[in-house]
Amino acid sequence: MRYGYEHSILGEEDYIQFHYQFNIFSFLAIVNLIYGIPSIIILIKMSYFYCIHQKKPNPNGPHPAIFRQFIVMQAMCVCHVTIRLLTFRIPLTGLMTSWCASEEPMSTLQLFVFMNTGVAYGKYISIILFCFLRVVLLFSLDHVTEKIGRLLAYLSPLFIIFAFLLALPRFFTLSTCAQLGWPFPHGAIIIRTFIDHSSSVTPSALIIGFFVQPLTVLTVFTLVVLMFKKLRDKKRINSTRKANKKAERVLSATMIFLLFPVIVNYSIALFEFFDLINTISYIVHYISLDAQAHVITWYFYCTHPIFKKKVARKLVVKAVSTSK
Repeated sequence: MRYGYEHSILGEEDYIQFHYQFNIFSFLAIVNLIYGIPSIIILIKMSYFYCIHQKKPNPNGPHPAIFRQFIVMQAMCVCHVTIRLLTFRIPLTGLMTSWCASEEPMSTLQLFVFMNTGVAYGKYISIILFCFLRVVLLFSLDHVTEKIGRLLAYLSPLFIIFAFLLALPRFFTLSTCAQLGWPFPHGAIIIRTFIDHSSSVTPSALIIGFFVQPLTVLTVFTLVVLMFKKLRDKKRINSTRKANKKAERVLSATMIFLLFPVIVNYSIALFEFFDLINTISYIVHYISLDAQAHVITWYFYCTHPIFKKKVARKLVVKAVSTSK
């Protein structure tokens, strides 16, 4: 029983005449949109909170540079989930099957794949920068972190542009709509880079992806190891207040949670490079994407003491008492 891609549907009359009907995958796509809304709302609230408090940092809150990079990182993760709606979740419903099979949207398909890859690479860079700032703050003084944070604030847009330049070969590589195998029904497709099995030359787009992914995994893993090495310093942990200690734990856990989806995504890229991709791995891939975009955002917002109402009330009471 075949689990992977059965074939490209471009130009096939059977798929051109395909008629869409609402199905379980349509329902799941709608559910995906709905449970993504809280993440967007939380990111907006975080952005507002950052803009209000960036000039007067809260002692219980994350460093402004780390907080800003976290917002950028999670915004890129949400953007990645959103663009994947166009390349996987919606095509999976059969809604785009007839349109894709007509061979008319070739340039549009290439644009979808390019945007998906560019956002993914931008997300990886944002993850590395977040972990890097976290480690720098542990190993250096606040004023050093502040200088690096200001520098990265100017460089971040350039890094995002660089990510899309890395993804540019995807735009110039043919894309296709492929029918997915079991357990997906007839008409369930996915938009992906076309792989010519008769050619001995591997597309440069796949080669770049093959190297970008492991570099991200190794960098994030190294930064996580450095973080734990520094946190083993008992004196540093014991000297911090309870609220700060909890904030440190939240940031540390966030870095760990980031590592697992990155590893899963690399595994998918590895399978794609060797054309061993299968349907089951893609399902796991999208679960990891959702976890990276939504679960980490919810976890950070719900557990970090800076967003607790009790902390906010204590700060207000303290400010009133000192003014009398």
